[in-house]
Amino acid sequence: MVDVRVPLERRRGPHRQGQYGPRRGPVHSWLRKTDKESPNRDSSRRSVDRSRRWADSCGDPERLPWVLRHPLPVARVALKPAPPARGIRNRPATPGSPTMATLTTNDGVELHYDVAGTGPPLVLVHGWNQTAALFERQVAGLSDRFQVITFDLRGHGESERPDHGYRIARYAMDLHTVIDKVAGQPAHVLGHSMGCCVLWSYFDLFAGDGIKKAVFVDMMTHPIANPAFTEQEVADYGSILSPDAFFGVFNGLTAGAAAQVMPGLLDGMVTENISTEDKAWLLAENARMPGPLSAREFFTDILADWRDVPPRINRRSLYIAGEGSFIPASATRWAAEQTPGARFESIPAGEGGNHFMFIENPDRFNRIVSEFLTAT
Repeated sequence: MVDVRVPLERRRGPHRQGQYGPRRGPVHSWLRKTDKESPNRDSSRRSVDRSRRWADSCGDPERLPWVLRHPLPVARVALKPAPPARGIRNRPATPGSPTMATLTTNDGVELHYDVAGTGPPLVLVHGWNQTAALFERQVAGLSDRFQVITFDLRGHGESERPDHGYRIARYAMDLHTVIDKVAGQPAHVLGHSMGCCVLWSYFDLFAGDGIKKAVFVDMMTHPIANPAFTEQEVADYGSILSPDAFFGVFNGLTAGAAAQVMPGLLDGMVTENISTEDKAWLLAENARMPGPLSAREFFTDILADWRDVPPRINRRSLYIAGEGSFIPASATRWAAEQTPGARFESIPAGEGGNHFMFIENPDRFNRIVSEFLTAT
């Protein structure tokens, strides 16, 4: 049994030292402490003020997933290691199905990839804790015009789960390997969520070598909240995640409490109209990555600053936002405005425009992507 942060009832009491550093209750519980109860009263009040300023500048905090709106209190959960779950969908081996294969990276990790269709290569890069399988509607909807290449990042889906390499720069190198070994020529690349960070890192490392056009779907350039940011900077950079909420999620995942943490996160990333089957599918694919590996990835994903990369992108680019997403559309628009010649599109909340808009409204999403990639 270990102490981790999961979204249960609020905990009161003085600060205590835990396995992963000092543990604190929710910031709002600090207001109830007396001077005698809270030896760090002044610093606690400053943290409360910062959290309030952060929440006020984010616009509508109800759009954030629950566990991102509330610093997570401490609960006790048993660690029960389990093998990665299989997705609830089985893709039949019928004519036209993707060709599934593996490749080995330069540090010896085996990555699983699929190829479907013919035409200009289009590589799809999934987000944090997700899998390539979630792009099945893009494979179905775009493989008549493109050679659609999907792959599972290390530690995800069908790919190998090594003990190393869960950093954005390493993922960018893995993407470079996929483009080189599978596409074999310059390819269009689309990144969703953390996949955008992989793309930004790719441009940072390789200056766009091997990429024809780039598509960035629903991601901010500076996720972690900074008390020094103005309201306009928060809106532009998408700095919506408070440090307390970040470490609540990180410590929960590190200690193996993904089953308690992830459903609350994913609830805030889809619309209320998503089908029960699609939501279960999303959760099942998400559960395939072990929590401690997911935590490492979460760390490198959130504690990053990509603001200097968009101005240096030298390929035609498209940015797509979900107007109902917890990631402010203003942040996606700002990144597009910093990218020379980039185009910006958004999908309304009432039309499946949340974080996973490519699942909830694949027809509109695929049309936007296809029109951009085929335009001269």
